[in-house]
Amino acid sequence: MNSFKNHISQIIQILAIVYLCIIPFQIKGIENIPPKDDVWFKQILTNTLGALYTNPDSANQILNQSKEFIQTTDNISFKGSYYHYKGLIYQVKSNVIEALPYYLESYKLFESINDSTKTNIMQLNIGGCYMIIGQYVKAKTYLVNGLSYFEANSDSANISNACLNLSFIHIELGDFALAEECLNKALNHVKEPIKKGRILSNLGEIHLQSKEYKEAYNSYRQAIKYSNEGKDNMMVSMILSNIGVLYMVQNKVDSARHYFRKVIERDKSFVEDYLLAQSYQKLATIEKDAGNIEVAISYINKSLEIAKANKIAKVIADNYSWLSDFYSKRPDFRQAYIYKIKANEINDSLFNEAKSRQIKEIEAVYQNEQKQAEIKILSEENKTNLLQLRSNRITIISLTLGVAFILLVSVLLFRQHKLKTSANSLQLEHKLLRSQLNPHFIFNALGAIQNQVLQKPAIEAATYISSFAKLMRNTLSSSRSELIALDSDIETLTEYLSLQKLRLKDKLQYQFTTDIPCETSEIAIPPMILQPFIENAVEHGIAKKDIAEGNIWISFKASNERMIITIDDDGVGLINNMESKTNKHESLATKITQERMLALTKSYKKEFCQSITNRINNEGKIIGTRVILDIPLLFLD
Repeated sequence: MNSFKNHISQIIQILAIVYLCIIPFQIKGIENIPPKDDVWFKQILTNTLGALYTNPDSANQILNQSKEFIQTTDNISFKGSYYHYKGLIYQVKSNVIEALPYYLESYKLFESINDSTKTNIMQLNIGGCYMIIGQYVKAKTYLVNGLSYFEANSDSANISNACLNLSFIHIELGDFALAEECLNKALNHVKEPIKKGRILSNLGEIHLQSKEYKEAYNSYRQAIKYSNEGKDNMMVSMILSNIGVLYMVQNKVDSARHYFRKVIERDKSFVEDYLLAQSYQKLATIEKDAGNIEVAISYINKSLEIAKANKIAKVIADNYSWLSDFYSKRPDFRQAYIYKIKANEINDSLFNEAKSRQIKEIEAVYQNEQKQAEIKILSEENKTNLLQLRSNRITIISLTLGVAFILLVSVLLFRQHKLKTSANSLQLEHKLLRSQLNPHFIFNALGAIQNQVLQKPAIEAATYISSFAKLMRNTLSSSRSELIALDSDIETLTEYLSLQKLRLKDKLQYQFTTDIPCETSEIAIPPMILQPFIENAVEHGIAKKDIAEGNIWISFKASNERMIITIDDDGVGLINNMESKTNKHESLATKITQERMLALTKSYKKEFCQSITNRINNEGKIIGTRVILDIPLLFLD
């Protein structure tokens, strides 16, 4: 740990030295400010674009440096670009009301100099703004005009952008056929995986609304593929939720539950708070309809907790309506009434807010001409003050970025070291426990072989040794892996029991049964987790019982994302076997397996548990032993 701290300290010192070396060059650069000419303004635009999507406020500060230049220049194209970038900054900040006047001014300037490409780019931007504020007629006019131009010039990027915005308008107007046509056209002209993922997700939404469930599912699966390829994690979470809704409307409850759980189990940085709260709400509805009331209430409370913490009024209102409906059917009309009042209060507030926002948007469009006149007035600024402000701003930004970078590197290195140490510790614990179990198993098997060699004819003993060699190969091979296929584990256990049957003859009978809704080759299980219990059933149960025939039954059953493994025998049972255990030794393998269960619980953050009891008949007599392992249902990658 001390070496790690020293390593961090050295990194911080190096970064500090580099930073101090950079500062003089920054100051020297400020003293030699380049002339404000065409080249300088193009660099301003480049710098603005570089900061636009990561820090729009910083981009705005960079662009504002050119105010005086734009006021004095005669270059109409430069003026149009200035207003274009101003609109982009406000649009990135989700303030389309402020962005719209800048786009309109830029559109007029580019049109006045017959710059067709930039004029039509502005038409697409203006159409997008009108679409967001619900002015669909104006939006369609600008978008269709821009689309026609870019189709004539085979500009795929702008064709896809125009079609995507037009599809949103058609969806809002309920014209799903036209929306699907626009989205398919957009898909044909886009190359980026992120855009493909989002377009396919929208296509899935259209198919879902049209009750074309198979087509919706296919679109969603393709959308997940491209979104994963583009590392669009937020969109992957959204699509998983949409698939859950798709199964929910088809009343396929288990599949719907599976996908909503996938959403809530994802890294929280990959899921928007609204979507997370909504997924818990959907799960609550599923569990309520399935009669799992306590689980349903816990889910709806979790949804409420997230919605309240993030002030998501719509989800809060929906949850209160859910609770009102729930209590009205119990019936508990007092609680139902209380939650209904709460839901109505929030919905009324949202309605008023929506109306108020609509009025403000109308006022903003009405005052657009006045805004355009105002933005043409560029104030005169003192050059000395501007220079000083620039110098101060650059120094502060540089200091802030330097310190933030040093802290970020330190935190990331420490976190990486901590995670790596924790993972290595758990992995070593698993390996240690497996390494303890293998010699114990081999020791017991060799003891059995010794008895066979001494007591049986040479040919029979050779057969036993050959079976033992095959079993050892399977055991050593599986012990190298954290998880193995269930069918491989069953095969190894069958080899072991076959080996014991050579020794015990007809006294040992065994049977495997599986009740799992998928192939056993797809199911994963920790290696050597069952063998100690089966060995105990043979050695301490069947072998010690004075009977002509003993049985061992091993069953596997999947239920609610868990796998229940039951090992029954009709041997002497626990109580009848207690004396021999006390006089000799408690099963080392059983101890090791208990420790492994605890280690696996820590590693997978899901409970691995076991129970060992006597089997009792109707007369109260012990008729054998039962071992139950309750473990998570795991799948091979």
